[in-house]
Amino acid sequence: MSNRATNKVSFWSWLLLYCGLVVLGLAANYPGRLTLDSYDMLVQFRFPEVLNNWHSPFVTFVWSLLSPVMPQPAGALLIQCALLFPYPAALILDRTHSRILASILTAALIGLVGLLVKDMMFTAFMLCGFGALEYLTGTKRIGAVAITVIAALLIRPTNFVILACLGWVWAFHTYRGWAFAWRAVAIAVISVSMIPLYNVISEDGFKAKDARPDKSLLIFDIAGISTGIHENEFSKLPGWPTNSLPAPWDCYTPRAWDPFAWGDCRTYADQFNAVADRAGKVEIQKLWIETIASHPLAYLKHRAMHGYNLLRHLSPMSEASEPWAANVDGFDMSQLGVYGIDTKNMFLNYRSNILTRPLSVIERVVFNRFTPVLSLLLCGYVLVRQRKLRLDAVNIAVATTGIANFIMLVFLGVASEGRYLLPTVLCGILCLDLCTKLIFGSRFAPGTGINLAATRGQIGDEKPDPGRAV
Repeated sequence: MSNRATNKVSFWSWLLLYCGLVVLGLAANYPGRLTLDSYDMLVQFRFPEVLNNWHSPFVTFVWSLLSPVMPQPAGALLIQCALLFPYPAALILDRTHSRILASILTAALIGLVGLLVKDMMFTAFMLCGFGALEYLTGTKRIGAVAITVIAALLIRPTNFVILACLGWVWAFHTYRGWAFAWRAVAIAVISVSMIPLYNVISEDGFKAKDARPDKSLLIFDIAGISTGIHENEFSKLPGWPTNSLPAPWDCYTPRAWDPFAWGDCRTYADQFNAVADRAGKVEIQKLWIETIASHPLAYLKHRAMHGYNLLRHLSPMSEASEPWAANVDGFDMSQLGVYGIDTKNMFLNYRSNILTRPLSVIERVVFNRFTPVLSLLLCGYVLVRQRKLRLDAVNIAVATTGIANFIMLVFLGVASEGRYLLPTVLCGILCLDLCTKLIFGSRFAPGTGINLAATRGQIGDEKPDPGRAV
């Protein structure tokens, strides 16, 4: 931590509390709960010949760093805890923040960290980025933020939307006129270019086979638009067996693309691969773009309904009685038969303990129909008031990330699982800290965070220095 930061938080006190939270998170959730996706990913690490890019190879790599010395999924759980708790530990000790809210945030994370999903990893790097903005300065801050941004993009390429939104908000409050316009365009181009970069790193860097993960998005959107106009747009693909497949509107639901992979229309995914093999992915991507451009209202209706269902049918990550886990004690994971590999006794089983029910209650509190809506309202309130209040970088980043994550899910999401909104909910809790100070009349502490004035003038200045960046 910087010298300025240590005036707020003692390094040794922070280190002691941080280590305690990591141990507590590990002990309360040991050995960690696997979903079918994380189970698949850890199997891929054990058998590199089946590694593919359907899930993030980067997350698979990070989770497996401790595999030589710890059994899985305990090693992945320890890494997840280590990445998740640095910022919460600092918030609890920082008197410029509400210790009550910081404790609520930390308690929620202790209850959630046991589920091994890439969304939890994104949340962990997101919190590390916020911590770097608030407690580091100079090159350390720049380097740490850059690492967290790169990690977020390697976890999920669609996070380029969040990167773009952060860049646009920064540009909007820093520049005017053409200076803002060309930077906004440049930020958009750079952000979109992260998608092919992700593919290069995954396929060339990690040597992952191309499983065509984009097919879930393309099929979902084309099916949604086809349903809206009641015309089968898939029939425009060369060699598409229209007559032998159910109509897309017979299977479509705005909640998820699942029926086209595992339901009555599951052969759509196979036919997608067949067309891609014959004509190439570009042909399908071209149809996707043309379908959206030709029927924008049907596309917006489809995406609006998905966003509504994302909030309306928000599913918790567990049941109230017992957290869900693919590796729960007594369940034979070898039955899953991933890639035809015998996985019996490959992973530790999760066993219920005295903390099972409290942890599952925390999950149901975090993931319900009310919490994410309130979180979005809090983030929006902070963004609306930021110019008048001259907020610092960390508060702006928190509020923007919370809203941008939801925007990304609305337009590029393909499922309505509650875990996808975890970053938004946590950003809402962080924004609540500032909102309570505003509502109850407490002045915002000027020492909190990295004030943008220290680098290029206050936010909202009419004539900022364009030669200096945040």
